[in-house]
Amino acid sequence: FGDGNLPECAREAVSEAVAEATKKGYLRPSMVDPLTRENSGNNTGKGVPNIEYEYHPGQKYVDFIISFKGCGAELGNAMQIMTTAKLGKNLSGLKRFILETAVNAGGKPCPPYGIGIGGQMDIAAKPSRKAISTRRWDDVNPDPELAALEAELKDAINGLGLGAAGTGGDTVCLALKMERAHTHTAFAPVAINFHCWVARR
Repeated sequence: FGDGNLPECAREAVSEAVAEATKKGYLRPSMVDPLTRENSGNNTGKGVPNIEYEYHPGQKYVDFIISFKGCGAELGNAMQIMTTAKLGKNLSGLKRFILETAVNAGGKPCPPYGIGIGGQMDIAAKPSRKAISTRRWDDVNPDPELAALEAELKDAINGLGLGAAGTGGDTVCLALKMERAHTHTAFAPVAINFHCWVARR
């Protein structure tokens, strides 16, 4: 795997395992064609299961991280391609966008947040999902700037008074994790990705 590409045989093995797990009733068969809505009945099809691969030279073992997320958590997701001006002084525009997304989502999605900043549109979405799907929810970001932002935004979201499932209260955000990637000088895409609070992984 030295070139960073996952061999087709590995993809096929994962696909077969997902189909078998669905057949045995461990997974709900919920994956459909986006336009025809045709269901394969086994959670496989074009682009699914979604497999991402990272190669770390010298690593002597393989880690498999399987992260399940339901549709309810996806319904509040948001993305915005922000300009430098829109990011704002002291990132005020970025913070406003994240808080507005929390308010608009209300009690619909599950409360943990993953936020990806930078790259292009597709790049911002990947770290937003990775941040909330693979990091421990009680960890501290090794990037001091992001660690401070995570703490500030988590407190700010909980301060909105949305509460669990939007019923009111002081806790709606159980965790907020951020990752960033270098981007073009003219803009900064921002992706917000909700995850299920049950943390199935």
